[in-house]
Amino acid sequence: MFGLLMESEIISADKILNNSSKPFVAIIGGAKVSDKILILENLLERATDIIIGGGMAYTFMKAEGGQIGNSLFEADKVGTALNLLKNAELGCKYSPSG
Repeated sequence: MFGLLMESEIISADKILNNSSKPFVAIIGGAKVSDKILILENLLERATDIIIGGGMAYTFMKAEGGQIGNSLFEADKVGTALNLLKNAELGCKYSPSG
């Protein structure tokens, strides 16, 4: 059984993913790419733009060869981030904001 917050998030996500109109800009953040892979893959199919914030933006910046200093990133997800970026080029604009 899920809590009320989880239920609310699922209902909101379903509404956004299945009943959105274009243009559709998604803003997603969090600490880890690994926690958001499935969401990002689904957004690539629906969103016209995706803005990535939070700590996971550093993994995407690193995947593009960017300088992130001592910022934390998921080294084992750099390849995943790179694949998501390549797929984003097919129909979605990508914009990291760290």
